[in-house]
Amino acid sequence: TALSWLLEGGVDYAVVQRLAGHKLPGVTEGYLHLWEGRLREAVTILERVTIEKLQAAMHEERSIIPSSKEVTFPH
Repeated sequence: TALSWLLEGGVDYAVVQRLAGHKLPGVTEGYLHLWEGRLREAVTILERVTIEKLQAAMHEERSIIPSSKEVTFPH
């Protein structure tokens, strides 16, 4: 139960594994079912951050590239 609480509280899997004294990774994996919601949350955060970064890059690119109205061509 304490291991489950640690994982639910956001403690890293490797830390919980060491605290539990589990030498084999498979032993601690029984607690990973608790991570399903956290994994979904992580993917959602990654999606949001990726979209924000792409939007910022696009905005920055638009401010660097002059519009066709600003470009003057020699006659």
